[in-house]
Formats: sequence, structure tokens, C-alpha cells
Amino acid sequence: MSEAIVTSRNTRSKKSSKAVPELPDVSSWQPRRDAIADLEVSYRRRCQFVEKKLLLRADEERAANIDSFDSGIGVEEIFRDELANLLPARYEVTTGVVSDRFGATAGHCDCVIFNNFWFPVIKAGATAQSRRKHLPVEGAYGVIEVKQSLDLKTLDDAMEKLVIFQRLHRPPVSRNRYVENRESGSCTHAISNPLYSAVFALGLDSKTDFQELLQRFVEINKMLKRREMVTSLVVLGHGLASWAYEDEEEGL
Repeated sequence: MSEAIVTSRNTRSKKSSKAVPELPDVSSWQPRRDAIADLEVSYRRRCQFVEKKLLLRADEERAANIDSFDSGIGVEEIFRDELANLLPARYEVTTGVVSDRFGATAGHCDCVIFNNFWFPVIKAGATAQSRRKHLPVEGAYGVIEVKQSLDLKTLDDAMEKLVIFQRLHRPPVSRNRYVENRESGSCTHAISNPLYSAVFALGLDSKTDFQELLQRFVEINKMLKRREMVTSLVVLGHGLASWAYEDEEEGL
């Protein structure tokens, strides 16, 4: 027993004789100042990669399809899949019929960004892969019409669908709401968070000029009320147009 104690004491004395490193300078442990710039560059690079992958997958879908008219559905599915990879998980990227509480509907929408945490579907699809499910407009953040190629006629058709979507009855959402059934503060003022809408195309018809298309997009929006306007026009390889309005109260 005594030998064991002596051995233990000798071990401790050997350890204590070693040189102890100086404490580090903790003031030098600082975040990299260029981290935000790096994140921006990285995310932009990721978006560019997704764009290339989307075009490649869409080309393969069209080339492998016997009936070219059927490839539109495949392109929509590819677009939803790639968009879901870019958005946070709480935003469900789906498709379906969007309706309001009075039974009015915008019909079937190619791509719906939906809040499935707060809102259930009105009618589920026959299977998990079904495109024919009914969604309440209250749960929609936005809707996108997806086109393989765009010309003046298909632009009109896409904008018509999106404007109808914007005109559905959608109750206001409180500015102070942070979960579906709880709000902060006693302010009773409420606003409806604007819905996002966009026309997205993989390319243009061979006879269509992008500037002509852009001019038509702007002219149609001028005829609409602010909340009814289509937010964005995107044509890969040609350009993007979007608009925003200034909130005088918040200085945005």
C-alpha cells in the first residue's frame, strides 16, 4: 500500500516539473472580417451551379421524351426540386390548386411556396406524388409559373394566372406575429405580407426579343394595382426584371 502511494507521489512530481505553456492571447480570437463577402460569393456560385444543373436536366428531359408536349411537366418538377434545395426547409416547394375561403381559385399553379407548418392542405392528393392537391391561399408565400420557352402569348397567359392568384381573398397577417397563434404587443394594426409572384422561363421563343417581352411585362403591370402586380420576370440566359416599392413607415 505504501509503495503505491510513493509511486503516485513520484508521478505527480514528474508532471509538475514540466514547463507549462503560456496562456493564449484570447483577444486575437476574432471572426474573419471578410466572412460575409465569402458567404455572398459562395451562395452566388451555388445559384449559378443550380442554374446550369437546371438547364442540363431540362435538356435531358426534353431529349428523352417521346412526346415533346409532355416534357413541360418534367421541367416543372425539375424546377421545384432545384428551388427546394435553395430555400430553407420551412418553405415547402409544391404544386397544386390554390383557393381562398370563399371557394374562388386561381386554378392549378406550377410552383407554390407554401407554409405547411401553419396551414394544412384543403384536400390532399391521392398519393404523395399527386399534383392535384388543394392549398389555402393563407399558407402561400408565392407562386411561380414555369415555362420552357416564352413569347408574348405565353407571357400573357402566365401573368393572367398570377394576377388571378394575387386577387384571391387573403386575410391580413399581423406585423407582430411570430407563431401562428401568438402575437407580441397590443397593437391591433395589421398588414398582409405581400405575395411573391414570378414568370420563370428556361429560354425564349426563336422569334421573340427579350426587350420586347420586358416592355410588355412592364406595361401590363402598369395596368394593375400594386398588390396585383407580378413581381418578377426571369428568362435564363437573357435577363431578370423585378420591382419593389418603398415602405415609408419602415424606410425600406
